[in-house]
This record gives sequence, structure tokens and C-alpha cells, in this order.
Amino acid sequence: MNEYQQRILDYIESEYLLDDSSESLTIETSLIDQGIIDSMGIFRLVEFLTETFEIEIAPSDILLRNFKNIHTIAELVTQKRHANAPIG
Repeated sequence: MNEYQQRILDYIESEYLLDDSSESLTIETSLIDQGIIDSMGIFRLVEFLTETFEIEIAPSDILLRNFKNIHTIAELVTQKRHANAPIG
């Protein structure tokens, strides 16, 4: 698990999993299908991602496929961080 995945997993466990079901949460767990995150939760998650990773997530990026699981969320963060990296 990379740093982005770990930070996202920790956030989801602390904000969305109020019981002790975190032991079943992996980077491949379907967050929406499992009912862990709903549409309002995605917007809270976007706020966390933009503040924590200092990225901009456009409305066109807010697609279910980008928020399917921790792995896809971390890929989005990686893509956005690389897009904002200085050249040279």
C-alpha cells in the first residue's frame, strides 16, 4: 500500500466506518456498492483530498469510476499531483 492509499484508507475508516468493520476494508473494497460512501460522502471526500494532497478536482472528475475504491481514488490523486508538478 502506498502513502496516498494509506492516508485515504485512514480517512475513510475514521469518517465513514463508525463500527469496527475496518478490518474488512481493503484498497479494493467497493466503497459505493458496500454502502460505505454515498453521494454526499463523495463530496466530503473530495474536500479532504483537495486539502490533504493540495490538488484540484474538477466537477468533470467526480465520476463513480474515480471513487470506486481506495485504489482508484489514489490513482486520481496521483494523476492530479503529477499534472500540477513543476516541469524541469
